[in-house]
Amino acid sequence: MLDYLNLILQYLKGKNKDEIARISAYFLAPVLVLGLSLLGFFGGGVADLDRPIAISELRTEITSAGVSEIKRGVVLIAEPTASEYRIPLGEGASRIWSSLDEEAARANADRLELKAGGLNGRTPFIGVDAPVTIVVDGDLGKEVQVLGGKEATDDWRLTAKRSNSLVSSVLAACFFAFGVSLSRATASSTLPGGEGNTSGSLTEKAADQSGRAV
Repeated sequence: MLDYLNLILQYLKGKNKDEIARISAYFLAPVLVLGLSLLGFFGGGVADLDRPIAISELRTEITSAGVSEIKRGVVLIAEPTASEYRIPLGEGASRIWSSLDEEAARANADRLELKAGGLNGRTPFIGVDAPVTIVVDGDLGKEVQVLGGKEATDDWRLTAKRSNSLVSSVLAACFFAFGVSLSRATASSTLPGGEGNTSGSLTEKAADQSGRAV
């Protein structure tokens, strides 16, 4: 990233203010906005709307005979980002399954635990740089407790990737359209004789009026 910035700075050296304004308006601004939009669309960076954890509720259990019965539980996918939360699960919560190996589970015993009818979690996990899947038995409540307050559980639920892609694509289109309109407005105000060059227009009008008077 720094290499690209250095190349841009080297290219802009020796340019006058008008040239820099035109380059920024017609090239740098649209490229920057498009790059940020694509980053959010493909990589989930800037336009990423996900929470540090995603929650999905388990409601039934199906046996090998095909018989289904009620079985409450919660699935969490915890990203390796800084967060601290508590998920109330009721008194029925008794065990945790996770994608952590045995060594990582021991190292993070204080970062993932059942306590007083709820799951206490703190990420990122020590020695883990990938998302971790967690399964807990219990009844999912309507709120997730976070530092400084509470948030609705629905805001933390796992959403379909297709929905996120649709939202990101709309944001990408909006950002790109905004960048193009901004570049046009900036360029028109800096181009000689453009709408934004009011001093040039007034000078031409004054010269024309004085010529007519003579």
